[in-house]
Amino acid sequence: MKIIEKMVLKRLPTKIVKRLRTAYQKHAQRKKAPYSSISNDLKRFFSRLPSADHRNPTSHHHRIFTAEYSYRVRELRVKGTNGVVIKRVHDDDPLTILKTLRTIVDLHNKTHNDSSYILKKPVGHPIGEHFIAMSKVNAPSIGEMLPGKYETNRGKEFLKKLARETGLTTTVVEERLEKAHESLFKNCETAKKQVYIPQGKYEFLRTNVLVVGFEKGKFVFVPLIDTH
Repeated sequence: MKIIEKMVLKRLPTKIVKRLRTAYQKHAQRKKAPYSSISNDLKRFFSRLPSADHRNPTSHHHRIFTAEYSYRVRELRVKGTNGVVIKRVHDDDPLTILKTLRTIVDLHNKTHNDSSYILKKPVGHPIGEHFIAMSKVNAPSIGEMLPGKYETNRGKEFLKKLARETGLTTTVVEERLEKAHESLFKNCETAKKQVYIPQGKYEFLRTNVLVVGFEKGKFVFVPLIDTH
């Protein structure tokens, strides 16, 4: 049995990535505001895009600064795709974030073969110094699927889907998911010790890991492209 949100593992077409990088360079060359790392023109360009953050789905006001909590994820509608998500990163540059996460996944997979989950690498495309682009997906985080303050309707629906497809109750799926995350967090912390990563960064918390499917009796996890 396989349930996979395939788009999260697919690269964007090269032409689209090139267009985004060209647009970034065009707007990034404009005059920067005092004490700002990017130009006001670039802020306006990305802030006008509709929000793609499920925590703040209706906010796409151009006055909203894209670095604010839950406003950093925007959607660009591109023909021939399910949509392109553009995320403003923080703490580290996009390439460093991608390389670090992929390194952690590689180290994890070399030393751990857990019976409850499969961990896959995130796919994204650095767009300049501040943004990263990726395919739009509707996969929930672990936190969205478990009872608590992070639970969402999207997570509940995916949980029900897993329960139907596996023939298990939602309670059993929840219990297995919680145990799988406990193992994942522990194993990833062990993997991180093999490379230098500042404390508190790149933690595989419930809110930082997507559940993209269920394959061969295991949950399929992909880390969100972020530092924490």
